[in-house]
Amino acid sequence: MNAFEPVVLISDETALGTDLAIQRTLETLCVNVYRLYLGGVMQNAVDVLSGKIPDSEWVILSSHGLGRTDKPDEPPEEMEMGFHIAGREFVLTPQNICRQVRLPGRKIIAQGCGNGREPFGRAFLDAGCSVYIGANASVDQTSSVLFTSLFFYHLLKPNGTPIPPHGKPARIFTEQQAFERARSVDDETGLFRYYTRAEYGFASIR
Repeated sequence: MNAFEPVVLISDETALGTDLAIQRTLETLCVNVYRLYLGGVMQNAVDVLSGKIPDSEWVILSSHGLGRTDKPDEPPEEMEMGFHIAGREFVLTPQNICRQVRLPGRKIIAQGCGNGREPFGRAFLDAGCSVYIGANASVDQTSSVLFTSLFFYHLLKPNGTPIPPHGKPARIFTEQQAFERARSVDDETGLFRYYTRAEYGFASIR
């Protein structure tokens, strides 16, 4: 990833403060952030998840966990994640993600508790996403913001090297390396998991 590339940040009404923190941090790193607020309309969630968003490599979902997010081994049919919209929940499950999500080739970071459990990861990859990152148990918002900010920091500013006015740094971390560094801060950031299509035998989506 290079400076000035876009990232889409999808926000519900429960995450306005944390999303603003992520947006400001990424903009400091010279990322062009498209922050899409779902507002009070359920159809907005349907639209953004079906791909009616600006072009970008990365999409950050300010989703949250529903149900027993502290149980990594919860049965997949009981797992839920979603967005809070006008007092209601727009719910995603491992079973309905393939119908609701149309983001082929996109790379996803989901912020919510338990959103990184394997059934969610596999479902997003099966829906065409190329990478899926999320926490496999309950994670506090501060740690989620910290992980996401550090992940992009290590993608864009390896070893603290300033981003030059033109072009990219001479040496840059891979996504996997950036992920490992971002999750190494403490036990909370260590909850994040990284899923790829190759890992599960899916063909690449371009």
